[in-house]
Amino acid sequence: MGKAFAQLSDLDLAARCQQTGDRQSFAEIFNRHGKGVFLLCYALVRNRATAEEIAQETFKDALAAIASFRGGSLHAWLARIARNLCLDHLVSAVHRLEFAEPELVAERASDGHFETGILAADEVEDVLKELSPPQRICLMLAYAHDFSYGEIAALTGFPVAEVRSHLQNGRRRFKLVWRQREESIRGKEGGGGR
Repeated sequence: MGKAFAQLSDLDLAARCQQTGDRQSFAEIFNRHGKGVFLLCYALVRNRATAEEIAQETFKDALAAIASFRGGSLHAWLARIARNLCLDHLVSAVHRLEFAEPELVAERASDGHFETGILAADEVEDVLKELSPPQRICLMLAYAHDFSYGEIAALTGFPVAEVRSHLQNGRRRFKLVWRQREESIRGKEGGGGR
């Protein structure tokens, strides 16, 4: 039976999965593309365990969505699912404070208390929500994960010039919103005695 599956094209295997829900056909898709999907995930997240988890999630999502595959390159379709999952991971809340410019957060966290650090992280998260999604994504990838312009472009699909623009405008907007919030806090603290 394994040799029969090896003779089928990716499109034939996908069609069998779509028509009959054939798990053996999907297992063959995994055998063919599992390593490539893992390597893509590893290149993007730079952590073996995380890459393995995201690769598994990619195939789980692909199996659930196989009916939406409309032909073309099965590898490209799987790579798009993996890339989106990696991108979601990279901009997740787990990494929200890692990129913040030290001088913007240092004042809040200077007393060394864990709670203060959490408050600063929450403030960073609130400021990030004020940015456009492309700015937020580019800032996260550049500062939390040290991706280059080219790597960000490859991951997001934005041209390199657009990545530069999103980073420049995102940094400017982040600083502006942060300072406005700081001024608002100082104003409230100063007016609290009335």
